[in-house]
Amino acid sequence: MQIKYEKNYLVSWVYDAATERYLRYQNGNLTLDESGSQIFANTVIVQEMDVEVVDNEGRKDISTIGRGDARVLMDGKSVRGYWKKNSRTERTRFYDVGNREIPLHPGKIWLEIVPQNTAMEVSS
Repeated sequence: MQIKYEKNYLVSWVYDAATERYLRYQNGNLTLDESGSQIFANTVIVQEMDVEVVDNEGRKDISTIGRGDARVLMDGKSVRGYWKKNSRTERTRFYDVGNREIPLHPGKIWLEIVPQNTAMEVSS
């Protein structure tokens, strides 16, 4: 999956079937943590949210309550659906297009929060 946040900021998640993990890349380069290890996740969730830039520093106000489109990457597959959170104290849940809750697997889960209508490309 590729997510184009801005003109020069492209995030890619590549599924590695041998390890059953998604590896993260930024602008074509491996994304590493502070120890130099490759960043990976067992599940990647892309949540489209209302995002508003609130000042000249680029700080953002992100609406985390409500509902929006989502895509869940698990086991080398992509599931389209939506996220829903009714209140600040409730947890976010993810549903497929048939309104069935998507059961998430144990392991590392990475949330990519993107503004609504962000360009995304999924390839199998």
